Amino acid sequence: MEIRSRLILILVVLLLFASAPALPAAAQTPVVRAVLFYSPTCLVCHEIMGEFLPPLMEKYGGQLEILNIDVTTTVGQRIYQEAIKAFGITDNRKGVPTLIASSVVMVGRYEIPDYFPTVVETGLLADGVDWPQIPGLVQEIQAGTFDYFGEEGSFGYETSLWDTFNRDPAGNSIAVIALGGMVYSIFRILGFYLKSGRKKTPEIPDWVIPAVAIIGLAVSGYLSFVEISATEAFCGPVGDCNVVQQSEYARLFGMVPVGILGMAAYIVLLTAWAIQRFGKDELKRGAIQLMWFVAIAGTVFSIYLTYIEPFVIGATCIWCITSAVAMTVLLWLTTYRAIDLQSRGRRRGRRAKA
Repeated sequence: MEIRSRLILILVVLLLFASAPALPAAAQTPVVRAVLFYSPTCLVCHEIMGEFLPPLMEKYGGQLEILNIDVTTTVGQRIYQEAIKAFGITDNRKGVPTLIASSVVMVGRYEIPDYFPTVVETGLLADGVDWPQIPGLVQEIQAGTFDYFGEEGSFGYETSLWDTFNRDPAGNSIAVIALGGMVYSIFRILGFYLKSGRKKTPEIPDWVIPAVAIIGLAVSGYLSFVEISATEAFCGPVGDCNVVQQSEYARLFGMVPVGILGMAAYIVLLTAWAIQRFGKDELKRGAIQLMWFVAIAGTVFSIYLTYIEPFVIGATCIWCITSAVAMTVLLWLTTYRAIDLQSRGRRRGRRAKA
């Protein structure tokens, strides 16, 4: 059965290569040229680029050329989107690593090792094949935008934090500022809470908490829509939301969109606020504590995500930063509520002893 499948694949590839533009007649030996779309943060990309492709490159030498295209860069993402349209790549096959030779599209850990050696052999039998017909690709190759596989530094994994940050200095600077504010808030609020009772908390209007939570809910809802529908986000002049939303970090454990988690957190906060505002007295204490715990967890998770953007992905999502700031503001507001709750408990305890 496996032999039959391999023969069918060879016939299909031969037909595809027969319709592909041939290499110039001046070429001394046939060459197969392919394009590899990858992400520096993709573990399967590491596996394919570090374990599978090097022996293949060594075997074929100059007869195999692979162009590396990092989809986390603006130009790389644009070419990838053009490839999706040109080859009709369906939603269930979108992602990296994606390897394209002529009109053959191979995706993921299994298809690339299973099919690419046969694609190369068949392409060489057909006297070689030129780059896939992706709009804009040839121009970028001529401009030297991308590296060839095997060139020094072409894997893209050895880049420093500074190199990653410099992919978008303006947007990533905003992320770093927000990150510093969140880290400061966590430590400042911890000390503030431990000293509660010694300092008076500021008077905050009761409507502020739901107002901020609704803003966060709206932002998370929009990000959820972008992540689930795979549509492009409106990013504005700073940052690159789409690179962030198309990264593996946009989904927890590769399954749950981070935006959905944000929506759930804000809904819990709004529900707890309503209980402490309008609910029975015996439920109010637990509701205030729940708000505080959710705000702490949300801020800590936002710190993690905000660090990932400038130093791992190399791009910043302003929508994500807005949600992170909203959650941090809620942390301060719910901490004041938690401190007031604790102070009232202490006062009741002192009165009971008296």
